[in-house]
Order: sequence, then structure tokens, then C-alpha cells
Amino acid sequence: MLEIVVKTEKQERHLRVSAGELAALVRRIGGDGDRFLVVQRIPDLPDVFVQVWHEAGGDYTLEH
Repeated sequence: MLEIVVKTEKQERHLRVSAGELAALVRRIGGDGDRFLVVQRIPDLPDVFVQVWHEAGGDYTLEH
């Protein structure tokens, strides 16, 4: 399990996911209302996060 929390555009919160679960969440994004994920460490460090954005048919955008 990874010491992270993943938040989705759909307001889902996934705590301590495995690498495979994180990969599945990244592959899933791209549709209406489900285009981005925000990943933060546990414990949370202020202003430290990764965000990934994807729209179906387009490229992925990663911000840190």
C-alpha cells in the first residue's frame, strides 16, 4: 500500500491504495465529470501534491 490519498473529480477519496489501484484510477479518468485526480502524501504536507488531468482522446497533463 502506498502512503497516499487519491481524490477524484467525482468527490471519491481512496486511502492507501496499491500501485495497481492507482494505475487503474489513472486509466479510468477522461470522461465527463471524471477528468482529474489529486494525490497527496499521508501525512499531508501543505501545498505538496500531484494532479493529473485527462480528457478522452487527449494527452495526460501532470502537475506537481
